[in-house]
Amino acid sequence: MSKTIKIKSKSNFVKNFLSPISKISDASILEVNADKLSCLTCTSDNSIYIHVEYPIESEFVDIKTLNCPDIKKLIKAFDTIATDDVSFELEENNLSYKDSGIRFKYHLQEDGIIKSPKMSLNRLRDTEFQSSFSIKKQTIRDLIKGSVFSSESNKIYLFGNSNDGIHGELTDKTRNNIDTITLRISESFFGDPVDSLPLNFEIFRIMDISNIDEIKVKINVKIGVVLFEIENNYNKMKYIMSSLIK
Repeated sequence: MSKTIKIKSKSNFVKNFLSPISKISDASILEVNADKLSCLTCTSDNSIYIHVEYPIESEFVDIKTLNCPDIKKLIKAFDTIATDDVSFELEENNLSYKDSGIRFKYHLQEDGIIKSPKMSLNRLRDTEFQSSFSIKKQTIRDLIKGSVFSSESNKIYLFGNSNDGIHGELTDKTRNNIDTITLRISESFFGDPVDSLPLNFEIFRIMDISNIDEIKVKINVKIGVVLFEIENNYNKMKYIMSSLIK
């Protein structure tokens, strides 16, 4: 027996839920319950994780998993729908949609084919972060522009304290004769100092910043875990990554 999933604002759902997931992993597991869709997935090398939630209405009481083999294909299916508020029917192995102009079925895979990330959200919630700051949207754009100057590297080294704020140096300290550029990320910085913490710069290219004013960043320097939190009028997103060795 099919059950209905109602999604308000198709455009926001694609932009703030499906698209961020597709940038991390195209094959992902979604979870649906009575009032939200959620997803925890990671890149193929397990270097960057994303957890994202989006409010919906559904007939589900318990959590139901949707094993989506191709998120980009699902986005293309949404693009064919003319109305902004949509209702899907979840059948045994597919999501189906129909209106007066179009109908389609998006087939789901069986449990166990798409692997779940090993990261525990409960463990993340229990993690203490000793340092924090916020990044404005324009600052991220400036960092991406600055990365062209240091195009031979895909690393950024964070350093800062409560007096000087937080800076990012785009370079590669494992190599010689690399062009470098350093930019102030934020004047406000709270907690323990950070000394040259290396991150994969790709995180700044992946994060969708179009609908947000700032991103909250938390760091556990001891274990090298960095949490990027994005919250807007539509949903909540968390990007989680570990620092590089050097």
